[in-house]
Amino acid sequence: MIRTHANQFRGIQSFIKSVLLIEDAPENPEHKPDDSTPSQYYTILDLCCSGGVDITKLAKYSFFKHFHYKKYYVGLDTSSSSIDAATKKWSIDRNKPFPADFYCIDLDQDANPKWTNLSPSKVQNKGKFSSVICFNEFEKFFANENCIHSMLQFVSSNLKDGGFFFGMCIDSSQVFLQSIEKGVLETTKIDDKDAKYMSIKGDLYELQIFKNFGKIGTPYALKVKGEEPPTNPLGSKPKQLPKQYLIHFPTFIRIAEQYQLLCIHITNFAQFYEDYKEFYQTELDAYQVFKPNMERRVLPEQAELLDYFTTFAFVKLSESQRELRKQGLLFEPPKPQHRT
Repeated sequence: MIRTHANQFRGIQSFIKSVLLIEDAPENPEHKPDDSTPSQYYTILDLCCSGGVDITKLAKYSFFKHFHYKKYYVGLDTSSSSIDAATKKWSIDRNKPFPADFYCIDLDQDANPKWTNLSPSKVQNKGKFSSVICFNEFEKFFANENCIHSMLQFVSSNLKDGGFFFGMCIDSSQVFLQSIEKGVLETTKIDDKDAKYMSIKGDLYELQIFKNFGKIGTPYALKVKGEEPPTNPLGSKPKQLPKQYLIHFPTFIRIAEQYQLLCIHITNFAQFYEDYKEFYQTELDAYQVFKPNMERRVLPEQAELLDYFTTFAFVKLSESQRELRKQGLLFEPPKPQHRT
């Protein structure tokens, strides 16, 4: 459990993860296995498992509904300590909800992930994946355009046709709007040199933005009141630029289409919560978003944090679907359905 003053925000963030696992990893009746295909797998590749924080959610909300499949999970991370923590968390679970493997992604000299170092024998030993997810630290893959291309190529090459790539990240559009409205220029030390940055402050957070806004690779750091500092803490005198970056989503969508990944939704956290809270009240209560006898409303200072994040989902097009798009014919991608 994260120690934080942003309890409602973190609770709703966990709620959104759970709903995404239910909604954006739907069953495909055309691929339901029968007795003649006992080795059929439902598989998930997690680009940043962050110490295994979402293993319980995966077991409860995604793998559970695919009970007729064999399950398999691969967790990746750029941090060896996160991989060690995830492996330990999974290994001490007596129930072992699903078989899993965990691998550390090597970094190049610029600290960008080296996806090519992950051999197919590691990540494809059960075939291509049913879903690829990234709920944690997705922003570290946006350092530059080459970094984005290599990540999306890796995702597409490991995802089945019709499979889903989904997750969450910071909403750069909201960051840009808030910087205009209440951003303040401040000065700090980076590599022992004076450096200016944009500071956006709220009751529960400070968002610090370095360099001018660009479509790709603008470094930023978010400090939430009461929480431990991030991996590259800024504090009052950061020594280095943070390793998280803003992304212009229309640019991201355009690049993703080059790898047969079609965007099917981008929804800000605040809107996502409003859209799904009535359908999934049990899940909402499970994360204690509202205290007992508390009015069921999100407090303004918590809602302000929700506005800074967004969900996303892409579907990988089959060859025939790609041909239809090339010909300019309408193609309606599969859409998540509400539970009734």
